[in-house]
Amino acid sequence: MLSLRRSLQTIAPRLALQQHRQLSSSIPRSNLFDFFRRAGVKDESKPVPKQTKTKDVMKELESGESEVVSDKRVKLRVLGAPPKDESWEQERNQFEVNAWPLKATAPELQETQVTEALQNAYNKHFTSSNDTSASYLDQSLDDLNLRFSYTKEVSRELSVIIPDAVLSKVQTIGDVYEYLTTKVAGRRYDENQPEAIYLDPKEFEGLNITIRDAISEKRNKKLRFKEALAGARNAEKARQEELLQKALNS
Repeated sequence: MLSLRRSLQTIAPRLALQQHRQLSSSIPRSNLFDFFRRAGVKDESKPVPKQTKTKDVMKELESGESEVVSDKRVKLRVLGAPPKDESWEQERNQFEVNAWPLKATAPELQETQVTEALQNAYNKHFTSSNDTSASYLDQSLDDLNLRFSYTKEVSRELSVIIPDAVLSKVQTIGDVYEYLTTKVAGRRYDENQPEAIYLDPKEFEGLNITIRDAISEKRNKKLRFKEALAGARNAEKARQEELLQKALNS
């Protein structure tokens, strides 16, 4: 009886394992309706185009059978870039806005150009007559709207800016003329060296002060050294040729 019980205990796990394997490894069977359903579905996958070899493409281009379309614009998509809306170009309808002048100084600007710009703005905003006398320099600019309109016209014509700090101080056109001729025309300014000091030698004429351009002097010094070195080389070459000629003649 004990041996029979042990045999049953040994056989029972095997039967359970076989039943479990049969249930998990059962193969699903299709019926007739699945066949018709599968036949009615269209294959929407696109056929893969046949790859053309590079040498064949080159032969077609060389023979003239194929042409390269060069006027076709290719739009590159940049991942992470914000979408570009170009509709404003159509709505603009060829309307353009000129950039506001950003130069604080103008080394190439002449005093005659400043005078002409001031006179043109004066004739436009104050009088219709072409009065070119110096009396226009005494014209008052107490009206802030008129002062802004006048200086804006001058700034646009000369392509230079007049800071707000200057606009708040000028009282007459003569003040604008003095600022443009002393602080803007013929002046230099390097944004990379905002603390640099520029001195005009003309301002120190007649004084016991000499203004020298260190950069020009250094450049001239290098040029003189190169010229002296070239002269020494030519002299040495001539001396060697002379010695060689003497040796051949002796």
